[in-house]
Amino acid sequence: MMRKLFPKQRGQVSILLAVSMTTLLAVVGLSLSAGLSYMIRAKLNAATDAASLAAARATSIGGDQATQTANAKAAATRFFNANFPATFMGASATLNEPQISFNGGAVTIGVSASATMPTFFMGNLTSGPLAPAVLTETKRKD
Repeated sequence: MMRKLFPKQRGQVSILLAVSMTTLLAVVGLSLSAGLSYMIRAKLNAATDAASLAAARATSIGGDQATQTANAKAAATRFFNANFPATFMGASATLNEPQISFNGGAVTIGVSASATMPTFFMGNLTSGPLAPAVLTETKRKD
């Protein structure tokens, strides 16, 4: 009797299931990629913090500002590379050149970095790789 009332209604559940599973997989992929991005950003933030503090300390080494700046940039690069391993969780990080400015007895160090991470779980649903970035600023008085 039901077949007579609702003819041609068979198979709709399969279509709805396919659409809902695709949507569910996209949402799960997005949440996993976002969580991975936050973890990489936290590691990137720790690495730039260490680089900035090392650069601030290295500004006291040297007799003139050019030597102090060179020492600070070298220290920042060393500490960043030590704290952000190459290909950490599949991401490749780029340390921008540290900005060091001397202002009458005070030194301001700005360290910024970004990382490019692949979208393992999202596949072709995103427009490109995720790129978390951070900026750290440290001030030091002589």
